[in-house]
Amino acid sequence: MSVIPEDLKNKALETPNIPAAVVCPNEESVLLAVKEGREMNLIDPTLIGNKNLITQSAKDIGLNIEDYNILEADNEEQSALAACQLSNENKTKIIIKGNLHTDILMRSYLKKEFNLLEGKRLSHIWHMTTPQLKKPLFITDGALNVLPRIDIKLQILKNAVHFYNKLVSNKPRIAI
Repeated sequence: MSVIPEDLKNKALETPNIPAAVVCPNEESVLLAVKEGREMNLIDPTLIGNKNLITQSAKDIGLNIEDYNILEADNEEQSALAACQLSNENKTKIIIKGNLHTDILMRSYLKKEFNLLEGKRLSHIWHMTTPQLKKPLFITDGALNVLPRIDIKLQILKNAVHFYNKLVSNKPRIAI
């Protein structure tokens, strides 16, 4: 059973099998999500991290990963760097955070050598659905851009509207 709302799932399936770097997927919940994404043809995952830990976690949930692409890395930092390098080389389109601290992944992502920001402000968006709402709710930057200046708020708003327009065809309603 999928946990993705149908409208979001259908939008995602417009571009199937997106190459995805999954950083430190040595946790059952991460591997289950990767499995679901792969079965739905949403992602073509490359698992990056400690192969022994990944293999053991997969075994614990009965997931056969023999045909998965696995990139061995010594630790969380090396895993994050490898994912960013793959993105920089255009070998992956998205990076999925697994069992590692966000700051470790972000430190790698923000390195200028990978050029992953393309001169844009990085912001965070939560996509939320509830049975009480007819439409999804998008909330930005609960933690990433703390106490932003007004010019930063404008960049965050532009990012959110751009994201919303990719998913929904009508104009967003915005509250600041």
